[in-house]
Formats: sequence, structure tokens, C-alpha cells
Amino acid sequence: MRASWTWMAILESAAEGLSATSAQACCELCYEKASCLAASYRSSTEECLLGGARYPGGSADRADVLACSPRKAACDLKEGADYIAARGSTVKDVHSTEQCCALCATWEDCKVGIWDSHWHECYLKAGFVSERQSSNPIVACVARGKIEAPEIALFRPAWNYAVNSEWPSDESFPTLKSVAVHEHFRHLWEMDFDTYVLVAYSTAGGRSAGNMAAGYWVQGITEEQEAEEELQFYEAAAFFLETYPHKTFVFTNCEGDWEIRGGLGVQRAPHEAAFASMARWLQARQAGVTRARQRHRMPGAAGNVYLAGEVNLVAESLFEGKPNVVNRVLPFVQLDMVSYSSYDTQQDLREFEAALRYLASQHNRSAWSPNGMSALMLGEFGLPQSKMTLPDITYILGNVINSALAMGVSYILFWETFCNECLPGPGCGADGRCREKVPVTEVDRLNGFWLVWPDGTKAWPWRYLHQKLHEAPESELWALRREREDETGALYGRSTLALLGSAAVAVASIFRYCRVHRRIQFVEAKDVHLRINIFHCCFYDAEADQPMLPREETELKRNIFEVPRRLKHQQAIEDALGVTTLEFGGDCAAGLCHEKQPPGPSELSIEDLVIDDLDRYEVQLDKDWLPCVVRAANNDEILLDLYSPGSFFCENLGHWGPKTATLSQLRFRQWEVCRGEVLRIPERQVMTLRQGQHLWIQSRGPGNDEPAGRLEMSEGSSLRCLGGTVENEGVLMCIIAVPSQHGLRRYKLEIESTKTVLVDCVKGIPELPAEERSVALQCFTWIFERAYRQMQLRTLGGRGWYLADEGRALSLGSDLSLSPRVFLYKGFVATTAYVSAGPCLKVDISVRLIQSQTALARLNFFRDLLFRHHKEHGLPVPTKAEMDAFLQKRMAGRTCMSRHNQIHYRIQKVCIDMDPLATFPFEEGEITYLEYFQRRHGLTLQKKQPMLYCPFRTKQQVYLPAEIAFLTGLDEEWRRDKDFSWELWQSLRHTPQEHWRLQERLMKGLDQPDHGRALREWGVKVASTPMKVNFGELPQEPVYFSPLAEEHFRELRLPPSDLEVPSWPDGFEQRPWPEIWTRPGEKIALDRWLIFVAVNEQDLVEEFIEEIEPMVGELLDAGKDLRISRPTVVAVSATSANAWVKKLAAYQPPWEKELTDFVLVALPQVRRRDQYYYLLKNLLTFHWDHCCPSQMILSSTLQRDTQRCQVWRCILQQILVKKGAFLWVINPLPYLGRTMMVVGLDTAKAGKDAPLLVALSASCNVYFTSYFSTWRIMSEATASPAPLMEEALRHFLQKMRRLPDTVVIYRGGVSDSQQEVILEHEMHHPTEGILAAFDRLAEVEGQEPWRSKVSVAYIMVRRSMNIRFMTEEGDNLPSGSYIDEDVIPGLDADNPVRSDFYMISQTYVRGTARPTLYTVLYNTLNFSKMETMQLTYRLCGVYMTFAGKVSTPAPLKYVAKLLSLLSKCNYVPREPTGQLRLWRPNLFFV
Repeated sequence: MRASWTWMAILESAAEGLSATSAQACCELCYEKASCLAASYRSSTEECLLGGARYPGGSADRADVLACSPRKAACDLKEGADYIAARGSTVKDVHSTEQCCALCATWEDCKVGIWDSHWHECYLKAGFVSERQSSNPIVACVARGKIEAPEIALFRPAWNYAVNSEWPSDESFPTLKSVAVHEHFRHLWEMDFDTYVLVAYSTAGGRSAGNMAAGYWVQGITEEQEAEEELQFYEAAAFFLETYPHKTFVFTNCEGDWEIRGGLGVQRAPHEAAFASMARWLQARQAGVTRARQRHRMPGAAGNVYLAGEVNLVAESLFEGKPNVVNRVLPFVQLDMVSYSSYDTQQDLREFEAALRYLASQHNRSAWSPNGMSALMLGEFGLPQSKMTLPDITYILGNVINSALAMGVSYILFWETFCNECLPGPGCGADGRCREKVPVTEVDRLNGFWLVWPDGTKAWPWRYLHQKLHEAPESELWALRREREDETGALYGRSTLALLGSAAVAVASIFRYCRVHRRIQFVEAKDVHLRINIFHCCFYDAEADQPMLPREETELKRNIFEVPRRLKHQQAIEDALGVTTLEFGGDCAAGLCHEKQPPGPSELSIEDLVIDDLDRYEVQLDKDWLPCVVRAANNDEILLDLYSPGSFFCENLGHWGPKTATLSQLRFRQWEVCRGEVLRIPERQVMTLRQGQHLWIQSRGPGNDEPAGRLEMSEGSSLRCLGGTVENEGVLMCIIAVPSQHGLRRYKLEIESTKTVLVDCVKGIPELPAEERSVALQCFTWIFERAYRQMQLRTLGGRGWYLADEGRALSLGSDLSLSPRVFLYKGFVATTAYVSAGPCLKVDISVRLIQSQTALARLNFFRDLLFRHHKEHGLPVPTKAEMDAFLQKRMAGRTCMSRHNQIHYRIQKVCIDMDPLATFPFEEGEITYLEYFQRRHGLTLQKKQPMLYCPFRTKQQVYLPAEIAFLTGLDEEWRRDKDFSWELWQSLRHTPQEHWRLQERLMKGLDQPDHGRALREWGVKVASTPMKVNFGELPQEPVYFSPLAEEHFRELRLPPSDLEVPSWPDGFEQRPWPEIWTRPGEKIALDRWLIFVAVNEQDLVEEFIEEIEPMVGELLDAGKDLRISRPTVVAVSATSANAWVKKLAAYQPPWEKELTDFVLVALPQVRRRDQYYYLLKNLLTFHWDHCCPSQMILSSTLQRDTQRCQVWRCILQQILVKKGAFLWVINPLPYLGRTMMVVGLDTAKAGKDAPLLVALSASCNVYFTSYFSTWRIMSEATASPAPLMEEALRHFLQKMRRLPDTVVIYRGGVSDSQQEVILEHEMHHPTEGILAAFDRLAEVEGQEPWRSKVSVAYIMVRRSMNIRFMTEEGDNLPSGSYIDEDVIPGLDADNPVRSDFYMISQTYVRGTARPTLYTVLYNTLNFSKMETMQLTYRLCGVYMTFAGKVSTPAPLKYVAKLLSLLSKCNYVPREPTGQLRLWRPNLFFV
């Protein structure tokens, strides 16, 4: 069909009225008229209105008006598909998909129309669009229209297009319009292109040769020539505006810097008069286009005509100041657009971007110029591909395309579709161009500027541009950029393609290999599926008839579960469950069997009958099947003994016989245990299933109304499968006797089937739904745990597995009465995971620190210490109350590990009145702790020792004998010992080589025949070598310490190189000093500030003040917005933290307290410095009469002998940062086209029962260095970041005078299982979500248009990942490395917006670098994935307390600092109030 019909209205002001006999005839009239965009037909008057409107609008009587839009190509319909778009519009009261498609057809840039059948609305999406799935009742119609735009030479067609076309002589084209109206060109204008770029020359100065010769105006231009130039461009522009009002045409010249010099490649410098002549020539062309627009452009027309001036020598003007068109012509003539032929900068990304910004600053815009960087177009770029390697081609072209798109240029024109640059020979003209009738097809005679080779094969640029034009996924684009095969070829002709829009960023990425996980492989035969059965396990103490609580006594349950395996009875349980192997998983288990259907009954023959075999056959009598025993058989009849259905012959239930039957009445016995029924195997009996027999145990009924069938194996009974099959969907119960010191203790184990997961042996588990995938991975974890136990690895609490011979003992020495030691055990934290490359084993090194002394030994030491103290000071013997208080102070809050089950507990209280002879409820009576640990765990305890009260999970009454509790962590005296601390620090850091050495040891153990038995039983193995994956490196961008750079940024250009400070993978080249940045219009004053110090350390502070005076002078000389006076020193005479708090609270400075600018506290040298820190910080920040920013330093820092100057500078800088200064900035130019706010968001709790702290830190300047921070204390049920986001947006509006159009939220990470819940609550909650906060703010502030335009990204950030990367050389990955394929978590098919990438951004890594995982959960930005990574890496470099890159983006780092302060201070206000509200724009908490 030519037209798509729908009810709509056309803007009447742009309509031409005709008469037509039908709606179809009206649409045909519209189709025949090129300027018609849409037509409406009124049947009552037979009136046909032909319109050129850009948007549908107005109102019409839909009962009488039918409209069509024939200009767009057909659409593809997609049900349930939604699209995220850069811009769009909503049309209400639309009643069909066809209507919506036609509306999309009338909008110039519509890519997708989405019809919502529920709300009867049509959502028109334009610009860069990204598809996502939706559950709403919507249908998307995706336009098939092209977005390519050809560049055409609109002069001397016989000279430019000699091949494949017949043209009259040049004399037949006296004007520019005469070329445009030729039938060949008219055919081109009718094609389905929206935009044409025309290299156009008039005949005002005779025949033109473009950039191949000097322009006629170089030696001067007359007024007559100016008038003729203006007239010809007026006529041509008027023709296009009248005939094709829905299309856009851009007139341009070709490489003006060559034209003004005399031709292509001419190196002589142009004279000044030539610049003036060129300006007059361009002004005449522009005047003609402007006049045509004013007189001939239809109101509301979608198309337009523009004039551009093209330059090609920008770099030498930008970097050397040489005279060229860019600085001698462009500033002095108003032009619609500027075109750039970028061969002079395209090979250097930074120079290329700087050139574009320089062009924008030099452009003298006309009233019709597009906004911002859209007034620029990349008029030409390309490479001689036959002379370059493919890596260079992919690098340069990819960077140019993506960078130009990211900066927002209008068009990107590639030189060229077919190569017309040739070497002398047949078909090649004298100027080295293919201008003859004979085509040049030899590759070695062409330069290789092509999209298509001479043989018609598509070159790499064609494939890349094709992917870009059709908005391919970023992974496909980067896969193209990683190609390394050689390409050669060539073609001829001249035409270029343009990319429209802005959707990517350029990054000079280097791709290398690194090593990571071990891949889990299946060793089963191909095309075989594995069925993993998941079971729920219930354990009972059979003698006490009491269930064992879930998640408790896991080691005892494991021992019960493993008894049959040790006694070689495991096969019976596995056969009864219908699995080939069974793994323990706490209160769950997993079994494996091959996917196969149970065989039907085999055919019986007289010869195969087994006489007197029990429980093997059954006979059909009166339609019932009864179990029987064959006593005799011949060809005529079989003699049988019968017994009761559902029973075993040995039970002697209902025996009768003999009975005769024929062979046709006999079959193998089939067992079926229905819901609610029980099949009990008698004691000491074996149930045997032979070939042809099948046991089926039914599952629970729907809704669990009916209990499952049960198979019960009595003590000593078992089941064997000798060719038969079992399908157990119900419950298996068995009695297991566990040896103990008092003989055998019987336990009952019930195993119930709950789920079946099907796994493909070849593909692994990628096709499973997310929930089943996690179940399968958990099963693999259980498999590996059994293998670790077979390797004699041991658990010491937590998830780690530790090697006995990799431990190390550290000691303080023998000078203490209690010779304390700690043991460091090295081991692994190994987890199974599913990543995009398949299932893998993630292995990280774990170190467990356990003290050699028990809690009892430590309590005895403290008891003796207190007695000795009283004796030495002549005090009476300590009372029981004094002893209790002393022990509680030193032991409460410590953690310990129990000897019997390696569980970690927190000691809440030491019970000195309680000992192991105390009793507690057990089974049906009472039992002492002494007896319990001896009976259950075989431990003999001392009778006289205190008990430790250690509540654990849901169990409140947990008491541990102090004798079996090993302390973990370090005591204060250990921390104060520098030698011990250094040795411990070294032991906890492992180089990448050490990581891989230990990992190799684990892999070799799993490969041993005995240790790897569990894996082989499941048909699983671990790859012998680690995975190799690609990692890219983001470029290291410079930073700027000097505020002089700001002037250059405001002029949209890069500062000179002498203001740059290079950034390297190991940090900045130098530290910032003495320059300080301040916010515009703000001054930082330190006129009245205090230093509190202990009386005995006052001299240290006086010395500190004397030494910083010259440094303060350097700061004042460098910063005009600073005022710093000498501080007032206050000596504090106090011996405890509480006494310090009282002294500071009571102190009255020499001025009004509210005038205090800052407080510096030198913490005394005491044992519990952290206690001093948070008590004083809490006072000064939240509870002083006048709260003010504060800084804590250690008095020991003031005594250091080395690097004193550097430390004093850091202290001064940190004080200024807390007052609102910042020390450096990054280049903001890539983001100046947007108003962007980056946000850090996280939550924390001070304790288990404490309320939730929600904190937010949001940027409020273009450099991402100034942050607004706030918090709320909320209950978990009502916690929401919405009020914090509203607060931050209002501050942004106040400071920037507009709301951000781009918001990027970095959320502190949670586990995978919580991500979707957090996303739904924090982003999509209808009243308390962030998007709802945007709606409320837009309504209150009157910013409704902003709400429809703002784009948001919500990115989860996680650091606690058991994953390490190492280069093939055995080193850490450098800062700026990212991994976005192979090992990223498997993508969620239900959330196509989601993307993941790992990044290592931190510098100064000691040990092995820990990557950060970023998960984009919500995204309406038009950022590419690469642009998101680049922004993230930039933000890691603006954390003002570290001169380098940190591990997470600065806003999230600031939030973590704020939460750390809030969670450790007492009586924090629920939200910033009073003076605190004035601090929110400053980083007072760092």
C-alpha cells in the first residue's frame, strides 16, 4: 500500500484544498505531490486537503475526516515492545495501531510510534531509541525509513559523475538550479532520504573545480559576482523549499583551506585579501539561502535549507596560531553551519575533540543555526584502507564516529562509498580521479577510501556504520572494533553516508587478555540432559522424637547424612530416591539422574519366568492387579500364590492360593504409592526392583492439601535397583544410627522431592530461568564442598575452606605473662557462579585469624590482672561486682569461634555466676551443659568456669563454656605493636602470583582420583587452565590544579598543556599545591579557628603552627578567595574521653561561639583513640552550642620525623575541602552539552535493632567536585530516598538555576537477590520512589516540561566480589581496566536495560586488586555502555582526599564516609537541622 489511513487532523494553515471523489483518490493526490506530507478527506464536501505540516494538531470531526500519510515507508509491528528515547511526544485519543503509525509518519524524526490500547494514547519516540520489553498492552510500529544521508556534488555532473551516467555538457547547466532540476537529480531527490548534503558551486565565476583548484574569488570578487552568487543560491534553495518541503538540504563548499591556497595539497600561505574575498563569497551564498527561507519555506514544514562553510586546516590554527579559514574567515561572516574535513586531527582523539570545540567557539552563528554543537558537521573523514592495518582503521574510525556523535554534531560524512582516487592508467583522469567511462577495478591502483571493495564485498567501515545506523547493541559494535583479520580491496565513485544523532562516546581502548575464573565443564555425552532433583530434608532425634531446628546443628546433620556413605549403604538411599548420586546441602539435598522415561512392562515368556521369586510379579484377576509368586508354569497355565496388594510377601498378609492363570494375565510387579499412602519396607528386608519393575511415589496434592506418598525404610532395610526404575516425587524416610561415646544414637531422616531442574550437558545452564539457575549453582556448590572435605580442607567459620599446612603463627614475644599468639590460616572462598560465558568456579584467597588462647584463658588473665592491680596499689580484694564490671568491659562485644562446630559468635555478656553444671531444656527433660557437650560432641569440660552469653540468630538462650570459645580479632596491645602490625599486614596481602599459586593447588587437589570423586559422580570437571578474557583500558586523562583552566573551559576549549597534570595508572604525576578552587562568588575564611590539644602535648601544636605559616602564605598567594588567620590553641587537661567531651562542651572561645569557623583536635596518645574520635566528633558536629566543621589528627602524627611538610599540606588541604574548596578538576567539556547531576546513595545500620540510615551525596557543579550531602533516619518499613533526592534537586536548581537533564545514581551494592526489590522500592514505588519524587518536584516547581525530558540511570555498585583478575604476565590489571564480557553476570532476559561491567579504577594497589562490579538496573539515558564506563572512571578521580583514582565513584565514596560518621556517633538528628543545613553543600565529614 502507498498510504496508511487513519483518523487524525492536519494543520489547516499549511493545507492546499482540492476536490476528490473518495478518500483513496485524495491520498493518491497527496502521493503524487512531493511536498505533501499528509492529506485529509472530508466525505461530506468531497474536499481533499494536502498538507505539509510537521506535527499533527488541531481538532476535527473524526466522524467525517479521514487522513493519510503516504510519505513514510512501511512499519514493522512489535507487540509488547517498548522503547526508551531521547525525546518524544504523546497524542491522546488514538484508537488503533494504524492511527499511531500514521501519526509517526507525519513527524520528521519519528523512529517508533507506540500505541497503548489501555489508555488509547500514541507515544511518538524520536532520536536515539533503545528497545525494551513491556508487560503493558502496547504495540510498537517501527519505521523502516532510512537514516542515511548522501553527500552529492551539485556542479559539473559530467565531470563528477562520468561513470554509469550520461550527461549533457557543462554549458547545458548555466545556473545552480539548472543542475538541481535535471531528471537524474530529481530521481535522487525522490528517494527515501530525509537529508542531502550538497557540495554546491554556482557559475558566477565560471566553471568550478571544487577543492582541486583555487576558487574564482581568491584574486578578488566583484559586486556583480556577489549578486550572481546570491541569486543562484536563492533560486536553488527556493526550488528545494517549494518542491521538497519535508526534506533538508545543506549547501557546502569543499575544503575551503585548499580552495583559498590554490588547490588540493598546495602549501603556500594565503594572503590576507583572499580571506576577505572568501568572507564576501560565503556571505553572498548565505544571503541567497536566507532570502529563500524567508520567502519560500512553508509554515510548519519539516524540511529546511542551510548553508555551511567547510574548513580543513584546523590543527595548525588551534595549536600554532597560523592563519586559516577557521580564524580569519569564520568569525567574520554569519553562517548557518560549519563543516570540518578532519584529516588533520582524526588520528589523535584529543586533538580531534579539541578541534571540534575550537570550531564551535569560532563559528559566527546565524539566526537559523542549530543549537550547540549541532551547528557543526563532520564534512569528511576516512582512511586509505589499502595502505593501513585493520587495527589502525578500527581504532581511528571508531574513535572519530563515536566522539563526534557524543559531542552532538549534526552529520558525520564518510569518504567515501566507492573509491575514486586512482593511480595513472585506464579509467583514471589527469587529476587522479576516476572520471572516465572505464571503471578502475584493480585494488593496487586505488587508494582504498571505500565502504565497498571493487568486487562488491563490504569493507569494515561499511559493517560498522551499518551497525551504528541500525542502532546495534554496543556489544556488537565493540566486537567489530576488536576484529584483527586483514582486509584489502577498493572501489570507485563518489558518495558519502552520514550518521544522524548522538548516541555514543569515543574511547581509545586497548584490548588485552587477562586470567580469571575456572570454567565448570560437563563430561557427559553430547545431547544428554541431566535432571537435578532438589530435596527438602527434615532431621529428627528418633529416641527423643524431636525435630532438629532448621539452620541449626548443621555439622551434626551432615554427620547423619554421611553415615550411609561411610557404611557403603548410600546406594540404597540413592536408589530409593531415583538418583545416581546425592549431595548434602544443610536442610536441602540434590540428586542427579539422567533424563530418561521409565520403561514400560517387558514382554513375559514361559522360559523367562522365575519360580518362587518374591515380590516380582502380579496377576490381573477381576480387573485388579494382585501381587503373586509363581510356583509352577507350563504352556497352558501358571500356578500362583497370591497375597494382599501393597504388601510384601514376607509380611504374611492375606496369603491365599494356589491359583491358576495364563501368561497374558501376568506382568512384572508395578509399585505405586498414592498421595497419603505409605509403603514400608520391613526390617532387615531388601526391596529389589528388577528389569521391567517400576516404583512411583506420588507428590503432594495441589495446594499441599493432600500429603505426599511415603516410602519408609525401617532399620536395616534397603532398596536395590537391578534394572528397575524409581520415580520418587514424594517422601523417603529412613532410620540412621550414628555412633557416639554412649553407643549408637538413632535419627530419622525424611527427604522430600521439591523441584526438578533440567541441565543441558553441552550448553551448561544458560537457558535456565534465573530462579532455577541459582538452584543449579547451589547444587554445584554442595558438590564442591564434598570434594573439599575429601581434600581434608577444614572450615573455620564462614564460607572459607582452609589448608592445614598453609597456616602461620605470629607472636608478640615471651615478655608478657600470657604469651599470646595468633594463627593465620590460608584458604579459599570458592563459589560457583553463572556468567555470560557459562558456569564457572570463582576462587578467592581467604585468611582466617584465630587466637591461640581461649576465652577462658583470657578471662583468667584479666582476673589476675585486676588482682595484681589492687595488690600493687594497696586496694582491698576486688568485690564480685568489681570483677564482673571489669570483665564485661574487656570481653563484651568480642567475637569467638566455638571449637565443636566452628561457628562464630559475639559475646554479649560474661556470666560469672553460671558454670557448665547449669541445666537447660533438652529432649523431654533437663540436661547440664557438661553432659550435653560430652554426649553430643564428645568434649570433656572443666566444671568451674564462667559461661558466655552469645545469642545467635533466632536462638536467644545460647551459652558457651569459655573453655571451648577461641577468640578472634586482635587485642589493643597487638595493634599498638608496630612490628607485629607490619608483619600481620604483610601476611594479609597476597600478590597475584600468590593467588594463582594457591588456586593451582586447589585445582590439582580436585584433579586427584580420590579428592575429585564427587565431581566425577556428577559428570563435572573444572578446567585445568583459568579463563582468558579481554579487558580494555580507558585512557588516562589529565587533571587541572590551576583555576586558570576554568577560563578555557568556559570558552569550550582545552586549556594549554602547561596547565595539565598527567594522570597515570599509579596516580597523578604530582600532588596538588598550592592552588585551590572555590565555588563562583564564594570565599573561604579561617579567621576564627581553634586547636584543642592535651596539656602535655601543647608544644607539638605550637611547633606545628610555626611550620605551617609559610605554607599558609603560599595558599594565600595562590588563592584570592582565601582568608586564613593564626589559630587559637586550647590546652585540655583531661584523662578520659568523657572528660574531654565535658571540657570542649564547656569551653567559651574569645568570640561568640557561633562565629567559630573550624575546630582542629589533636587526639592524645591513648589506648582507645577511636572512642575519643567519635565522642568528640559527635559533640562538635551535632551537639556543640554552635556546630562547626572539625578535623581530628593524632598527636603522634605531629611527632613524625619524615615527610612532615607533605603531611602538613594534606592537613591544610583537608581543612579547606571541608570548608567548600576543591583541589583539582577534570575536563568537563564532554558533558557541557548536558546538565548532569551524579548521585551517591547508600544505607547503613548502627546495630541490629537500630533504625536505618539513608544518605545521599549529589554533585552541583560541572566538574563533579562540589557535593550536596544529606541524610534521614527512618524505619526499615518506611525508608525511602525520595525526600533526599527532592532536597538535592532543589539545591541543584538554586545553584545552577536549572534542573538537571541527566541524573546518574550510583547505589551502594546489595546482593543479587535484593537488587530487584531495592530497584522496585527506590525507583518505581508509586509514592516513595525516586521517579515519584521527580513528578512531585516538577509539579511543585512548575517544571512539568523538565520531567518529560530528564533521563535517569540507576547503577548498583558492589565491591565485595570473590573475583580477581591477573594479566598474562602475572600482574595486576592497571587502573582504568574494564571487563564487560564473558565473566559478567548473565543478563536478565526480563530486563534488557540491565548491563554489567567490572572496573579496576583504584591506584596504588597493594596485594591483588579487587574489582568493582557495576550493574545498570535502570537506564533512560542515551549513553552508550562505553560512555557510562568513561563517566564512572572519571568520577573515581575526583575524590578530594586522595590524589589519584579510588575504587568507586566519588559521590558513593562521600556517602560511605557520611554513613560511617553517622552510624558511629550517638544521638544523631534524624535529618540536618539548624546549622547543619548550612553545611550540606560542604564535605564536612571527609
